[in-house]
Amino acid sequence: MRSKGGSGIARMPQESPDRGDGAAVGHPRFDNSFPLPARRQAATPVRYRDGMRDLLYYSSLLLLGYAWYRFGQKQLAKAPFDENGAPTQGLVGPVGFLMTAGVAGYALFAVMRALVRGQVPCVGKGCAGQVYTLAAHAGAYWANVLFLVWLVLALGYGLYVTLKIWFR
Repeated sequence: MRSKGGSGIARMPQESPDRGDGAAVGHPRFDNSFPLPARRQAATPVRYRDGMRDLLYYSSLLLLGYAWYRFGQKQLAKAPFDENGAPTQGLVGPVGFLMTAGVAGYALFAVMRALVRGQVPCVGKGCAGQVYTLAAHAGAYWANVLFLVWLVLALGYGLYVTLKIWFR
């Protein structure tokens, strides 16, 4: 049917034939010829999986940090010259040192900015461009800040070991 205004938009009929049970025939919203699927009860969220994932994540950060520390200590314990008379090499070369210093400086700036402003950009591929605030996403905020602090400490320790080896 056309509306009286002549806009060309078809309207649904105001009255539909009645099947006798009060539902209009022909309209899928009101058609009771197909039974509705049984309602599924909402499953309660299983939160121990999230806790276990967090435990594995933070314990792996600690183990990786410890392994990095032990590796640095082994490098520092080496003699200044090897058996061939060549000087012991640092963890990175001069260009790598500058690049590592740049990444560590940026991460330190991001940590300071996150602590001052109360928001941190997400670190990772899956949430690019997302910003976590302390007020709305406290868990994700502190997780990203902790990762940035860990990154600053790990890169800073690598730079420290390299400088100690260079200036023996």
